[in-house]
Amino acid sequence: MIDLLRKARTAGDLRAALEALPNDARLREALVESYDALAAGPKRDPAASLRAELLRALRPLVTVADRERLEEALVTYEFGPLGENCSGLRAAALLALGDLDPDLAELYAVHLLADGHTEHMSGEPALTAVQFLVRRGALATVYLHALRAGEAQEDRAEALRNLASLPARWSWNWPTRWPRAAASAPWSVSSTCSPPTTGPRPSPASSRNGPSTPRSSTSWISPWPRPWPSTASQSSTRSRKHGG
Repeated sequence: MIDLLRKARTAGDLRAALEALPNDARLREALVESYDALAAGPKRDPAASLRAELLRALRPLVTVADRERLEEALVTYEFGPLGENCSGLRAAALLALGDLDPDLAELYAVHLLADGHTEHMSGEPALTAVQFLVRRGALATVYLHALRAGEAQEDRAEALRNLASLPARWSWNWPTRWPRAAASAPWSVSSTCSPPTTGPRPSPASSRNGPSTPRSSTSWISPWPRPWPSTASQSSTRSRKHGG
């Protein structure tokens, strides 16, 4: 059984081998032995695709004995000519650890959102981390990630899709602020691209310099979060202040 897995050179070969193997007590042992061999000699698996596939197969059979193995996979980073290669491995490890220890996996999910090694095209492992956090009900963390992720990343689009139920004051400007990421979110642009109309509003004359104090002497407080100014507008403001 282990020899059949060792002969696999691609993830497709490995999936075919797994389909041919009996699902019995020997399967877990073969999966663990194959994974550990590749982890000890990652040159046989330069894109980490074999290790990721082995962890996906191990997930239904995961036990407490796999905790250290999964935690090590979650902090595995290997670099090649095209960049970091183990995004799929970390995503697979997160799901397996999530079945074993959800609280610990939630911490790792946050780490994956912030480690700066999300694969640009697939959005992994941040995409899987967002989905896991949504299932855990950690919407505050997902919201923070939506504010910080890159415009074109799949993980931001996934975050926005799962935040569609937020009050309008938190999401009214998202379709115009991140049009590409918000395109797949279940919102109507006409209903979200305008700020809420409740509460006092500043006069047009004073809005250029920020909220003014109404004549009733009650300070105006914005009923919705304001979008951050762009870098360009900040630069132009500094230039004007310095006479540039």
